[in-house]
Amino acid sequence: MKKSVRFGCRIFLSANEPFRNIVKRAQFCEKQGFDSVLIDDHLLYGTEAAAAPEPITTLAAIAAGTEGSESESQ
Repeated sequence: MKKSVRFGCRIFLSANEPFRNIVKRAQFCEKQGFDSVLIDDHLLYGTEAAAAPEPITTLAAIAAGTEGSESESQ
C-alpha cells in the first residue's frame, strides 16, 4: 500500500480568543486542503498576555466545527 504525504496547519492562539474564531480558522485550513490542525498547549505560554485556551476543550470545539481534519496538541 502506498502512503501519501499529509500536511497539517498550526494555529497560533491569542489570549482570550473566542472559540468561534479559532474554529473559523480551522475551517479555513480544512478548505485549503490541510489534513490536520495543530495547536499549542496552554502551559507553554509564560505570561497572562500570551495565555491560550485549554487545549482539550479547544480541540473539541475544532472537531465539532470541522468535517475531516485531525486535531493535535503539541
